[in-house]
Amino acid sequence: MLNCTITIRTAEPADAGSILAIQKRAFQRYVGPLTPAQIPPLHETEEAVRMDIETKTVLVAFADRSPAGSIRCAIKGGVCMIERLSVDPAFQRNGIGKALMNAVEEEVSGRAHKLHLETGLLADNLLPFYTRLGYVTEALLPQHYGGFDWIALAKQTGTTPAPELETLSAVRAHIDAVDRVVVRMLARRLRYVQQAARFKRSSGDVRGSARVEEVIGRIRNEAQTNGFDPDMAERIYRTMIEYGIQTELNEHARISGTRAGHHA
Repeated sequence: MLNCTITIRTAEPADAGSILAIQKRAFQRYVGPLTPAQIPPLHETEEAVRMDIETKTVLVAFADRSPAGSIRCAIKGGVCMIERLSVDPAFQRNGIGKALMNAVEEEVSGRAHKLHLETGLLADNLLPFYTRLGYVTEALLPQHYGGFDWIALAKQTGTTPAPELETLSAVRAHIDAVDRVVVRMLARRLRYVQQAARFKRSSGDVRGSARVEEVIGRIRNEAQTNGFDPDMAERIYRTMIEYGIQTELNEHARISGTRAGHHA
């Protein structure tokens, strides 16, 4: 952790270049699982950033006098849509991301009844960060931006009390669910998904097997125990299975084509 003073202010058009540079450095970490073409923040233009500064709320953070992070938001129908949270890797783990999120809440206080953001499941390090700030899962967005699964998160501001506000225990259940169910399923069950997909492809059974249904049953029970929506947990797992099947089919077709070429 660096010993620096963090300040946040509204961005000006002259900040566009610094904001874009920080953004590109921050989102570079996702290159590998994704291609640069699948990461819009990497190929945004300075003119586009400048346009957002003029039409949205854009905040920029400084560590001492060095630009260190930024965030953007816009209010639509009383909902504050948060996007492009970026912290320069050189200044991460210094509370800048949290400070920017809190600054957005203060900025829209009294004007928005809910804060909304979306994050990719590949960015699993961000899920615990957002849930610690009080955000809860609203929906799973399968095959969303770039064809990958995303999660929509939201937080009530208290400006307009929403019906059936969740209790603290329910919020904790959501946090546990994201950490224990979604991330664990995506990160630790991939090997079984690949094995199941290989079996289903080779056996011609693309609809399911007793073994797969047994595992899904356990996943639903685990989700229910942790206060997570069992239907959502099942959808995530079935999406993983279908993705695995398609991967197996593509690989099988590639190998078959290679062999056919050798025999020709």
